[in-house]
Amino acid sequence: MEHIFSSEYVSDDYLHLNSCDRQVLYGTDVGSFRPSGRRDWHILYIHKGVCFINDDPNDSDSEYPVPSGSVIIYHPKEPQSYRFKAEIKSVSYYAHFSGTECAKLLRSLNLYDKRVYKTGTDSRIESLFSRMTEDFHMQKSFYPQFCSGYLIQILSVIARNVACNGSDISPALNSIIKNVCKKMYLEYNLNRPITEYAKFCNMSVSRFTHLFTASQGVSPKEYLIKLKITKAIELLENTDLSINEISKCVGTENQNYFSRYFKKHTGISPRKYRV
Repeated sequence: MEHIFSSEYVSDDYLHLNSCDRQVLYGTDVGSFRPSGRRDWHILYIHKGVCFINDDPNDSDSEYPVPSGSVIIYHPKEPQSYRFKAEIKSVSYYAHFSGTECAKLLRSLNLYDKRVYKTGTDSRIESLFSRMTEDFHMQKSFYPQFCSGYLIQILSVIARNVACNGSDISPALNSIIKNVCKKMYLEYNLNRPITEYAKFCNMSVSRFTHLFTASQGVSPKEYLIKLKITKAIELLENTDLSINEISKCVGTENQNYFSRYFKKHTGISPRKYRV
């Protein structure tokens, strides 16, 4: 059987990988705007950085940030609008696939009804994507079968992680959390207390924290720290600002405290990161 790999090939096999790759993006805005979607399925795993997606391509104000440790799944012919901003270094993996049993497979894994899933940053997903991408491009014997196998493993790991996160909340509540994520992104350096964001959502702090964590896979506090770290990395890589100046830019007056939590979350001090 001839195996055709085109960007939007619709296969009559059980599961067929059309394309896949790893993307390291920085310095230029990169994204996709497909009002009519694609003919195949599209999965995008955000390993590092932030992806900005828009569920309503006709309304630019509906764009919201999707952080690392998230998976975006687009169905065939579903409108697509997402981008990676030039100032934020991002690493992502993607795969386009088709086949007669794709919908059934995704339903069986509870990965069918939503667009964004919080899976957490998982080295297994990164490793499987890397092996799948290598096989896809090397095209050794039986590589289509190996690639399909890797894709099933990737989806299975994602499904298990999502189940463990317990992120099943209603679309209405998820929409509220999306709005507060956008607000957090715009105000990450203002050090607003979690109580203010809970009030913004008309919720108690405990309920807000529970729903936010269920939706995003991390607590509101951890989400804000991720935003600060992402901005700090951007400034370290893209400016000549001092560590103290960067600390203040992300809303931390104490440089020593900033250096400690930066190292805690990245494994390296800001000074060594810049070197």
